[in-house]
Formats: sequence, structure tokens, C-alpha cells
Amino acid sequence: MDPLYSICMCNYNMAHTLERAVSSVAAQLDERFEIVLLDDGSSDDSVSIMHVLAARYPIIRVVPLRRDRARKLGETRNVSIREARGAYCLLHVDCDDVWEPHLIAWVEVFHQIEAAIGADFLLAGRQVHMAKRSLLLAHGPYPNIFRGEDRAMYARFAALGLLWHLEHRVFRTRLPHPHLRNLRHSVVHTIDLMILDFRRGLSPATFIRRTLASIHIKSLKLVLFRLSVLPLTWCLSKFAEPISYGPMLEDEKYGEYRKTHRGTMAELMGKQDTVPDWSRLPHSSRSIFDGC
Repeated sequence: MDPLYSICMCNYNMAHTLERAVSSVAAQLDERFEIVLLDDGSSDDSVSIMHVLAARYPIIRVVPLRRDRARKLGETRNVSIREARGAYCLLHVDCDDVWEPHLIAWVEVFHQIEAAIGADFLLAGRQVHMAKRSLLLAHGPYPNIFRGEDRAMYARFAALGLLWHLEHRVFRTRLPHPHLRNLRHSVVHTIDLMILDFRRGLSPATFIRRTLASIHIKSLKLVLFRLSVLPLTWCLSKFAEPISYGPMLEDEKYGEYRKTHRGTMAELMGKQDTVPDWSRLPHSSRSIFDGC
């Protein structure tokens, strides 16, 4: 019998965090769940570790892919959704995070909000998201980009009125990576997001205006770095295909959308004139979602 829920976990060369991350997820789940553990052609020991984990936890299904440099993280996430056998997919449960035992409670929260809204939607939480697989296939996919793939897809779902944001306490911990890798990750992440913005049609003048306007909430070093690499990222964006991704809310409109489509469990259900049934959540999980 197929599982009801598929947790889609994508890995690339994270052998140093894989065992702790996946075990923290698998150990808290029951037979209604599967973990689609997808490897994107790692060159380290990831796949062998995955098979050891699959032998330990029968709900794990290993999906190894051949390395394809044309396939970015967005498309890798799409593959994991297509591979899923469950009616619902949980996304962005990543292979370098340790998760506290509240994922089943998170699913219960989703279903209470689902019943209140009475329609299909994508629920974006704090580092964990969930929707029906059929909805993701119908209105996705993620764009085939390395970073910002979630932001682009969620702007699309917001344009369709299918996105809600759930505020709750974060219940995952990011595992440490070597310091130089962290620094490299931050630099590459910033550059990739800037190129993405330019590929979506953002002008340099608008980018400068937004960056200067954010100086009170971002570090001065980050602001100066973003401005210093502006010519490089603008030029690099011209060598990539523009992103045409159907209807998407621009940043300002998306910000307005978030204001009316986000809140705690009680707030989201209150918008539909319903109230949470806290008795259906384990007592240990209630403080994660009650707004405290």
C-alpha cells in the first residue's frame, strides 16, 4: 500500500551530515510516511550511507541520480516530487538539518488548516512546507535554478492565491559545515540570488534602491558586497536565459500578499472562522504552534 505522506529529501555531497539529519526525521515517523531520499550524483560516500540508513529504516527509499550539471537544485526537487508515492509531499526537509520530533504534529496542523480553508494550497512553514502532490505537479514546478528556487515557486503560488504562510517556532537545527565552506556558501548564495533577480527582469537601478533601503536591517558588509558585485552579476545574468515562469507576484506585491496570508495556526484558522483542536496535537508539540 502506498504511503500517505512523502518527505522529499535531496542530497548532494553531504555525507558528513547525512546520517544525523535523516535519522532525526526517520525515527519520529510511522508507517503512513515514506522518505524519498534522493541523491543528485554525489562524489562522496553519500549513497552508501543512504543504503545503510534504508536498511535501518524501512520507510526510506533511496533514489540515486547520475550527476547532471544542467540539473540544478530546483529540478532535483522536482524529481523528488515526481518520485513521491504519497498523496502529500513535505518539502525542504534538508539533509544538513536535525529535526526535533514535531513533524507528525506539523502534518496535523496542516490538516486542520486544510479543513478550515476547504481547498488545496501550499503551506509554507519555518523550513518545512507541505502540499498535495497533485497540486505541486499541476502548478509547479520549481524553476531549474540553484538558489532561490523556493522563492520563485512560492511567488507563483501566491499569484494563484494558493499559498499560506504558517508562523511557528523553528524546530530544526542546521548542522555545522567547515568554516570556509560556510563563507563560500554565503558568497555564492548572494551572487546567485542577485543573478536570479536580474534574470527575472529586475533593473540595476531598482536593485540599488532596494539594497540601500535595506541598510537598516542588513549588515553594512553585506550591503557593500552586493553593490560591489552588481556589475559582475548584471553581466552574468545576460549570459543566462531570462526566467519566464508564468504569473508571479513581484516582491512588493508578494510582501502585501504575505501580510494577509500568514499567521499562527490559530490566526490562519481564525480567518476562516474556525479554531484549532489542540487535543489532536501531542502536548509536547503544542508550544511549537500556539504562538508562544
